[in-house]
Amino acid sequence: MTMPAQVPLGECVPPNTRHAVSVSLPKWEDNVDYEKGDPRVLGRMVNGYPRFFIAKPIQALAELLRVRFALPNEAAMLFPSLACAER
Repeated sequence: MTMPAQVPLGECVPPNTRHAVSVSLPKWEDNVDYEKGDPRVLGRMVNGYPRFFIAKPIQALAELLRVRFALPNEAAMLFPSLACAER
């Protein structure tokens, strides 16, 4: 696989990797803005390290469950087990 000279902001590293845990933040400004929670960066992220980023398919599933089961003003969060959820 040949990597492009610069992977676009927010794309997986390596590119086109469904379960990548690295994301491209090609400029120093992108790194600083990521740490600040800037929507310019966060809105372009396709994936990221699981501790800091919920993968898009998981976000979509949580939203589907929220729409179906949540009361107004409630959110949905997925956990691997009941024990994890209760911690």
